Amino acid sequence: RAFHQYAAAAVAALQDAERAVHDLEGEPRGTLRVTAPANFSMLFMPALIAQFMLLYPDAGLYPIIALALSVGLSVASFFPLYGRKLLRTPLPIYGMVLAHFGLALSIFGMASESGFSSEKLAAISEGETLRVADWQVKLKTVMPVVGANWVALEGEMIATRGGQSFPLYPQARQFFTPEQQTTEAALLTRWDGQLYVVIAPAGDAKPDHWQVRLWWKPFVRFMWLGGALVALGGMLALIGRLFRRARRQPENKWTLI
Repeated sequence: RAFHQYAAAAVAALQDAERAVHDLEGEPRGTLRVTAPANFSMLFMPALIAQFMLLYPDAGLYPIIALALSVGLSVASFFPLYGRKLLRTPLPIYGMVLAHFGLALSIFGMASESGFSSEKLAAISEGETLRVADWQVKLKTVMPVVGANWVALEGEMIATRGGQSFPLYPQARQFFTPEQQTTEAALLTRWDGQLYVVIAPAGDAKPDHWQVRLWWKPFVRFMWLGGALVALGGMLALIGRLFRRARRQPENKWTLI
């Protein structure tokens, strides 16, 4: 009994230390990578980097430089259309513009996800609320759920931002065949990112608490949207070249000179 009391106290102290460490991750931190043209870098990058470092001192330099690259590339991708008659512009030009703009979106999504993702881990009881980025996630209740070959503890959680609320139902599952434990994350997708929620029992030290982990990954969908635009741009360029080749008149070898 005495050993159990000391062990439970040690586990609780470790959980408190882990929560304290993860509380420091509310602000962006990490390495920032930027690639940009020389003229753009000399004119605009010093002021942009200085402002960013004042706002987010723990974030690295590479993500903000990648964001600057994506903005510059997105603007430059439309330059081939400047001064052209849009109705007479060849289809391959539109494909090139779309592909370069898609590449800019992918870079923007990758830089945002790598440099500005937020994570929160804590042991909370029913009715308590966690905050990650600008989201507030409340644990309403935890109920048992039975599946085909598994049982689970399912948390009913409410994610709130900007006056809008969204229900989330993460699960901690126990499978019978084969016997294993898994967690089923709840996913909330918005235009500016994705929110992931995972729940698990906190352990014997706090039987009325649940370990909840939250991730907010901003603009992560832009990576896949950019890739789709690159593929679509390549298809447009290929179709345009095939049409141009089909419309080209065949050469008459028997023309008299």
